[in-house]
Amino acid sequence: MTVIAVPPLGNPTYDAVVSDTVYSAVECDAIILSVSDRWEAATVTTDGGRGSIYDPEIRSVSSQVIPFDDQWPWMRLLEFIAQVNDDFHRYSLWGIPTHDRPSVLRYDARSADHFRPHQDAGPTSSTRRLTYV
Repeated sequence: MTVIAVPPLGNPTYDAVVSDTVYSAVECDAIILSVSDRWEAATVTTDGGRGSIYDPEIRSVSSQVIPFDDQWPWMRLLEFIAQVNDDFHRYSLWGIPTHDRPSVLRYDARSADHFRPHQDAGPTSSTRRLTYV
């Protein structure tokens, strides 16, 4: 799994993009196996986490939240995000909001699944400081 930290669009002050392998291929397989077979259409957050909608124009993909089991695999991801933040931004971070927990996405080529470019910071999601994929 490669994590890329990208700044909010239109913010020339922070132009850091970090790409690094956080999980090995074997660990990624374990994460995928840890999810159930109950896939749901992924939604798009519309108001900073207080509501979300299904908008296939922006996002057409199935999703499941990664299970939290004895802090793995989340802790390694959180440590990586914290290190990138310390290196480039030094935002005051409080963790990952419940509505924005790490998930596994499933793209189906037959359905032309996609996640179009979009802005993660702005009037509808003003609490987003860092983005990870």
